[in-house]
Amino acid sequence: MSSPFKFQVLAADAPFCNRVKEQQELKSYALAKTNVVIFSPRRYGKTSLVDRVQNSLAEEGAITIYADFYGVSSIADVAAFLAKAVFKVTSKNDSLFNRAMRTFKSFRPSLVARPDEKSGFSLSLQVLHESRPGLDILEETLDALGTFIAESDQLVHIVLDEFQEITKLSEVLQVEGVMRQHIQRHDASYFFVGSRRSLLLSMFNERQRPFYQSALNYELAPLPREEFAAFIEQICASAGKLCDRANAELIVDTVNCYPLYAQKLAFFSFNTAEGEVVDQVAVEMGIQMLIKERGRNFEETLAEIPVKQVALLRALAIDPTTSLYSQEYMKRHDLGSQGAIQNSVKKLVTMDLIEKDAKEIWRVVDPVLALWLRNQFG
Repeated sequence: MSSPFKFQVLAADAPFCNRVKEQQELKSYALAKTNVVIFSPRRYGKTSLVDRVQNSLAEEGAITIYADFYGVSSIADVAAFLAKAVFKVTSKNDSLFNRAMRTFKSFRPSLVARPDEKSGFSLSLQVLHESRPGLDILEETLDALGTFIAESDQLVHIVLDEFQEITKLSEVLQVEGVMRQHIQRHDASYFFVGSRRSLLLSMFNERQRPFYQSALNYELAPLPREEFAAFIEQICASAGKLCDRANAELIVDTVNCYPLYAQKLAFFSFNTAEGEVVDQVAVEMGIQMLIKERGRNFEETLAEIPVKQVALLRALAIDPTTSLYSQEYMKRHDLGSQGAIQNSVKKLVTMDLIEKDAKEIWRVVDPVLALWLRNQFG
C-alpha cells in the first residue's frame, strides 16, 4: 500500500490542506493587479499555494508566468530567468510563443523533446550578443516584458520566487532600481515570494531601497492545527489506514504545522506502520526517519557558519529563551560576550535560521533542525 503523502511541491490537483482563505485573497490581489510580497519560513507551502492561485487564474484565461530566481549569479541570469519563464508559459500556444519570440530579442529559445519531462519537452535559452553588459540585457528584457503585457488582452500574472536571491549580486541596488522602474509601469500583478524573510522584507520595507513600499506585505501563517490534523486523518483513511486524531496531532505538533515537513513525517509514518493503523510507534519511527533524512543537509548548513553561531543555534534548539542576553543564559551555554551574541544573532536572523516569535521567545526557525540539534547535542 503506497503512501498518499508527497515530498515535492504539490500538483494543482493533489490533496491540499485548507489555505482556502489565502487562495481567495491572493487571487483577488492578482485580479486587482496588486503587487504582493509573500513571505514565510522555508517549507511553509508558498510555492504550492501560488501554483494553485496561478492555476485558477489560468483556468479563467490569464497568462501566468512563474520565474524561480534560486541560483541567479549575475544580472544576465535575472534577465534570462525572466525570459525563459515567458517562453515556457507561451510554448503551448503558437500565437503567444511567436509574439514572445518577436518581443524578447535578447534571447533565442529552443524546445527539445524529452520523454522524461512532464510537458514532453525542455526549454533552453541562448543569449544573443553575450558581450553586452548584463544591465543592458536586463533593461531590454524588462522593456520586452512590458510590451508583452501591454499587447496582451488577458490578465498577466507574474510570480518571482526566491526573489531575495538577487541580493547576492554585487550590483543589487542597480538591479532593484531597474526592476522597480519597469515593474511599476507594467499593467500586471507581481507576487514576490521568498523564504529568507529578513532579506526579502528589507528590500520592500527599508526606505533607501528602490522597492520601498511598492507591494503589499503578505505573511503566510502556519496551517490551523485542528484542520491540519483532520486532513492527515482523512488522507490516511482514503489510502486504507487508520490514523486517529491523537497521532495526527502528534505529527503536526512535532513539525509546528510546517506543511512540507508534515507531509514528509506523515509519509514516513504511513509507510512504517504495520498493518492498517498509523500508531504512536509508527509516528515516533517516522520522526527519526525524518531527522535522518534531513541530517546531511543540516550538517552542510552548520559547516558553512562559524563556531559561535553554531553554539547559539544549539543553545536555542535545546533552550529557547526570552532572556538571550542575560548573564545566566550566556554562561550556561558558553556563548561568549554579549557583542559576540549580537553579531551571531544578526547573521542567523538574516539566514532565517533563528527568530524572535510573537511571544518574544528566541528560537530555531526550522523545527526539524531543532530536533536534529537536540539529538546531536542535547
